[in-house]
Amino acid sequence: AAATTTTMAAVVAVVAAATMSLSLPTAAALTAEGRCTACQAMISELRSAVEAELPRMDVDLRHKLNPQGERVGKTVDWHLSELRAMEVTEGVCSAVTKRYGVVDMSRGEGERRHYFARREKGKGKSGGGAPRAMTKSEATSLRVYCDGLIEEEEESLHALLKTVREGESLATHVDQMFCVDMASACDSAAQFTQYSESMRRVLGGGGGVPSPSSPSSSC
Repeated sequence: AAATTTTMAAVVAVVAAATMSLSLPTAAALTAEGRCTACQAMISELRSAVEAELPRMDVDLRHKLNPQGERVGKTVDWHLSELRAMEVTEGVCSAVTKRYGVVDMSRGEGERRHYFARREKGKGKSGGGAPRAMTKSEATSLRVYCDGLIEEEEESLHALLKTVREGESLATHVDQMFCVDMASACDSAAQFTQYSESMRRVLGGGGGVPSPSSPSSSC
């Protein structure tokens, strides 16, 4: 009887897990363009979050009392704390999915390719590479990728943030260093530069998008 109960419980658990997975949104894998520009978008929003920080008190970890009734432990500089890193990165992916759109481009023979770029009011609206609103599937893919990137590269991101105090900004070389060398979101420095220039061109209203060198499908 005990064995039967255990087996039934296991079956119920499997069915429940399967049902839950069916209810969760699925995310298509991003293309090379999608991964590279998603990483750039994430670092850009991380930079904005850092620049918007307000001064904070150091983190007091003196939670225990010694026999004399004095608090013991240490105080951690706020900008070096794990709490600060968690707070700064917390809303980054949400900001990316809200502020970015998709740029469509053709690559001959009807092939469509896409990458992410920030949507700016009053800029890049007259066709020629203007970012459009993401579909639900594209937004889900971007959010899943961004969340996964932050989780996988948590230590690297925290190390980067420790080099920047409140009121300062991430150095400009951090974008390429993180997306190419640390996270491998961009295949090469050349690809990083190519899409970085494309994103800037869209924001400036220039519209033209250089033809990528590596084949890919959609986001």
